Amino acid sequence: MNRQVHTRQQLDPIGTVGNALATVMTTASAFVFAVVMTGNVIDTVTRPALAIVALLLLGAGCVLLLHAASPYRAPFTRRTHHIVVISGLTAIACQAGAEWYDDQMVRSGWCAIPLGLLYLAMGPYRPAQELALSGTVSSLIAGAIALLHLHTANDDVPALALIAVTVLPILALSYASATYSGAVVNALVSWRESLQTARKEVTRDETDGVARSVQQDRITLLNREVVPFFSSVVERGELTEGDRQHARSIADSVRRLMVSEVDRSWLEQVLEQLMFASTAGPQRSLIHDDEHIAHHMTDDQRTALRAFLVALREEHRPEAGFLQIDLFSEAASCRGVLVAKLALTEMTLRSRFAPYFAVLRVIFADLRIEYFHGVLTLSFSYEQR
Repeated sequence: MNRQVHTRQQLDPIGTVGNALATVMTTASAFVFAVVMTGNVIDTVTRPALAIVALLLLGAGCVLLLHAASPYRAPFTRRTHHIVVISGLTAIACQAGAEWYDDQMVRSGWCAIPLGLLYLAMGPYRPAQELALSGTVSSLIAGAIALLHLHTANDDVPALALIAVTVLPILALSYASATYSGAVVNALVSWRESLQTARKEVTRDETDGVARSVQQDRITLLNREVVPFFSSVVERGELTEGDRQHARSIADSVRRLMVSEVDRSWLEQVLEQLMFASTAGPQRSLIHDDEHIAHHMTDDQRTALRAFLVALREEHRPEAGFLQIDLFSEAASCRGVLVAKLALTEMTLRSRFAPYFAVLRVIFADLRIEYFHGVLTLSFSYEQR
């Protein structure tokens, strides 16, 4: 597992959902801080229009960050990160332009602090290396803006000190965000690796147990069908045409049973375990997977989908036609469509299934959710392995 490309949102979607309040508070603090400080230096503003544009740009970046951080819109993309940073840098430039002929902005350096706070808010959603690199570039750009502004200021304060006031908030907060993000990701990756090792050991034990269980099932089948037949033939001492027909019938039954068990996917087994089939008819009526592509899903994708099916089972009493899953291949990828009928309002659906949607959006990056007239439709894709 590559530690450099993963984020906390990818490795711990549920934990990231729990971080939503901190994201909202940090982002809101950035905008409120900008508004308050603009009000404090309003007397030095020579171009009020640019000051307003600066606040609008920063506000747009804050809204975009909160919008993208929502579990209904995961994952938080690199493009969104760049747009938020560009909005913050443009706001810094506009604020500098609003006070271009006064040195107050350079001395206070407050316009860089909101951007630093936005880096803190983006910590759980982007990789540490990306945050650190972006913060470094942003601090250099902000320092260049401060240096240009310095030429218009009448002050005997050293230039490096004035530039440092602008650069350090961005650099410090972005590096702090990157450090924390990297530490959390490394801890999660290490935990997963240790879990994988333990799971392999458990899997070997479970495989032996399954093999014994399957062997016992075969013995039970033989004892119930085959042994009595052979015993009757031995007792009679002759083989009749009826015995031949009976033998063919037993062989066909055993063959059909074994083929059915071989063809049955893990997803069909999950549906059977959850007893979806108990009221919805035959098991295969719930899932259409003629190409047997359910096994292409990764362990994370299987776990996420199974957890969602468990939640559906607990939320809704199964009825005929309650659930339908279609899996099919398309080019080099596999696509799936899950349709479920629910007697829930859209608000209730979102509140109850928000954690599951958050996980599914991260595991299946192109997940689309639609809920119309009580019918929930999930469309997703995954790579063939």
